[in-house]
Amino acid sequence: MNKLITTIGSILFVCMIFTSCSSDKKSKENKAPELTKKQKDLISASNAFCDIFITGNIVEDIEKKMEYAEGEDYDELYEKYEIAYEKNENASKLYMDLAENLEIKWKDEKDNLDIAKKDFAFFKKQCETCKEEIEKSEGWDNLWDAYWKNIASEYDGNGNPIEEDLDYEWSEVDQNFFLEECNSENEMDLSSYCDCYLDMVMSMYDSPEEANEYMTEDDIMEVAESCSYTLDVTESENYSNGWSEVEQNAFVKACIAENDADFMPAYCDCALDIVMSMYDSPEESELMTEDEIMEIAEACSYTFDM
Repeated sequence: MNKLITTIGSILFVCMIFTSCSSDKKSKENKAPELTKKQKDLISASNAFCDIFITGNIVEDIEKKMEYAEGEDYDELYEKYEIAYEKNENASKLYMDLAENLEIKWKDEKDNLDIAKKDFAFFKKQCETCKEEIEKSEGWDNLWDAYWKNIASEYDGNGNPIEEDLDYEWSEVDQNFFLEECNSENEMDLSSYCDCYLDMVMSMYDSPEEANEYMTEDDIMEVAESCSYTLDVTESENYSNGWSEVEQNAFVKACIAENDADFMPAYCDCALDIVMSMYDSPEESELMTEDEIMEIAEACSYTFDM
């Protein structure tokens, strides 16, 4: 083994001498351009970005195998799943941290659409190392089309960055990006669900950054549950049969009359949607329990801050 190491060391030494000598003969014009500090930061971010898809695909593959596994095979797969899931979570967190640091570090740099295009093209190029993984997960073209669309939305027709409304930390760009991301999660129409979700998140957190940092899994589940009534496609298509327009208007009118607060119209509309998804007619809704009334009130409480 020592002889092997010595031999490898000798070869390495010779290679170093050869490289050193030959490099002097190379023209400076043939050398690759030196990377800027920003490009180095983008490379670090792209590596973490790729890790998200690599580990995410591993998690998905294990999940598929677990569907048909039993006994010890299932236990073994579950252990692998936990490890892979943790790696995916860590990769996601690392990328978010790097992306946030990039934004902070280069926030004072001159900004326009041309610079954004160059940075985008460079980042995309670095991610070609995991092109197959991205294609498998999201679709290579789909991902970058959506990515660029989001970036371009932050610039006006002259290519200058759109100034955000500093008095309201959820800018129109932030809200549109949130809705686009939410709607892309599923093939079905999630527009109502995503609108509800966004309203609730904005009522809980003053900015997207605050939501990303402090929103817990319990918060996410609670918001999802509160907005779940918008996903009841089957019932939403049928419940209006037992609720005439007159009855719906009467419900909202009576509800608003209970309080003169500004949020009552939005609150009562929300309550009506949930009640109609639970009961086929006003008569049937009279069987509603106090617990159900409290659950509806809690589900629509996000309207208090609207």
